[in-house]
Amino acid sequence: MLDIKLTLNGNKKINIEMQNTYQEDWAERSLFYNCRMFTEGFKKGDPYWKLSPCIHIGILNFNMMKSPGYYHKVTLRDEKTNELYSRKFQFHVIELKKTKTAKGKARKHPLYRWARLIAATTWEEVAQESVGNRYMERIQEEIYNLINNE
Repeated sequence: MLDIKLTLNGNKKINIEMQNTYQEDWAERSLFYNCRMFTEGFKKGDPYWKLSPCIHIGILNFNMMKSPGYYHKVTLRDEKTNELYSRKFQFHVIELKKTKTAKGKARKHPLYRWARLIAATTWEEVAQESVGNRYMERIQEEIYNLINNE
């Protein structure tokens, strides 16, 4: 498991968690962490509009959602009208195992290549996903150097 917490532009709070093994309580856990992050640093008497947006990004090496897509954006919305309740809570779920079956537009999205790079299990797959993208090629070099300098 890898857990990274960031604050961007002094406003958005982001929690990125990579989970390699199946977690039955993943949804509740991500809700818990996002709720805790949402109220963190909030003081009595502060106006509620000052609460920062909180984004939880789960990169999972297991399938959690029933739908076939590998990427899911979950927000707080009205069930009937689909009206957004608040922009301050978001959950992004990337299911690495589902990248193999992605089709059409999903494969053209830039996130797809990053997900495939993260899901790679061989150097050949890493090289294949990295080719032509200078950022991915740099990551490939760094990983290779880290492994060979241990």
